[in-house]
Amino acid sequence: MIDLTELGATELLTRLQEGRATAVELVEAHLARIEALNADLNALVTLNPEAIDIARDRDLALAQGSAVGPLHGLPVTIKDSIETAGLRTTAGYPPLKSHVPTRDAALVERIRRAGAIVLGKSNVSRLAADWQTDNPLFGRTANPWDHRLTPGGSSGGAAVAVASGMSPLDFGTDLGGSIRIPAHFCGIFGLKTTEGRVPGSGVIPDDGIPGRPGTGILHQSVCGPLARSVADLQLAFRVIAGPHRDDHRVAPVPSADLPALPDSLRLAFSMSFGAHEPDRATQGVLAAFRGRLESAGLTLRHMDPDPAWLARAWRAWGLLVGAELGRELPGWQRIGMRVRRILGMQGCVLEAALTEGRMLSVQGYLGALRARAVVAGEVDEILDGVDAWLCPVSLTPAIAPRRIGAAVDVDGKPVSYTA
Repeated sequence: MIDLTELGATELLTRLQEGRATAVELVEAHLARIEALNADLNALVTLNPEAIDIARDRDLALAQGSAVGPLHGLPVTIKDSIETAGLRTTAGYPPLKSHVPTRDAALVERIRRAGAIVLGKSNVSRLAADWQTDNPLFGRTANPWDHRLTPGGSSGGAAVAVASGMSPLDFGTDLGGSIRIPAHFCGIFGLKTTEGRVPGSGVIPDDGIPGRPGTGILHQSVCGPLARSVADLQLAFRVIAGPHRDDHRVAPVPSADLPALPDSLRLAFSMSFGAHEPDRATQGVLAAFRGRLESAGLTLRHMDPDPAWLARAWRAWGLLVGAELGRELPGWQRIGMRVRRILGMQGCVLEAALTEGRMLSVQGYLGALRARAVVAGEVDEILDGVDAWLCPVSLTPAIAPRRIGAAVDVDGKPVSYTA
């Protein structure tokens, strides 16, 4: 008998449409998986008590031949910093421990309209501000492959839910690696979508903190899916992308399927990133992967970014984050110091940029936007003539939980938490 929790979103939807499974069966299978695993993993922090009833409605609609959406009957989970109407959303932040939104985030509205069934909310670092997943409300999430390790953050609960089979699809957010690092640490796929493609209204703290007007970040943070296949990422992206009435930042350009791959991909490959080199184990995996690509007939151009350019990119990122989120975030003097420790920046360019950013004048903020535009233009030049740039997500596989900002051991050498 096939275990439905081991199948990806695309296969589950095919079974639903062909009558080989029901939405109730899918929800019950995943709830049983959650019951078996979540006590140890702590990936899901709130479950939807109406999930089975919604599944029955989805099955009835399918039986009656009603119009159905692209995710009809599929159970999914949502990061606990993305607001869900009628379902607690805390962002791991104690003042929001009882916060039950009255409206869905734009992304959730689209997911529900597509027919998905929200099973529950996945754990997150406090206010999505760490590359580990732990917070004062729900505690630490464990890596599904080795409970002694972190799954990464801040979408760590999302990655664990998907990797462990508790959910076929989760939706997270990413400002500085919050989808990509958990996907890497948990061995799944994650997509940081292009800025301006997916609406971000209803995300905490990007869209503000409930009851705290003036908070929020306008640039660089985006919503995106986590899944067990690239096909499932593409399926999810088609649902969530495109203009929305609540988010002026999304370009009024409809989403379209990805174009067919060209006959010969032009790839750039980086073993290191700036001044940082991954550990020997990671280098071995990357070298083997490069060998497989070359054996398949692909040509890879070696390309490592200049450390000076990388420092300017970090500075541009830090100035905007500091300016847009730092000044108004409640308790900045405490949280700001914590964030700087998170990023492991004692005396480095990113610490200086975050600190400087929160004190910028209007002219200084405009200068930060210009600096970001310059870096973006330079990236366009770097990628000219290249279809994809392959590089390591981080310098190591999943790491053990540690004090926020503590150095990471890379082959015996202490390296900044940012690497």
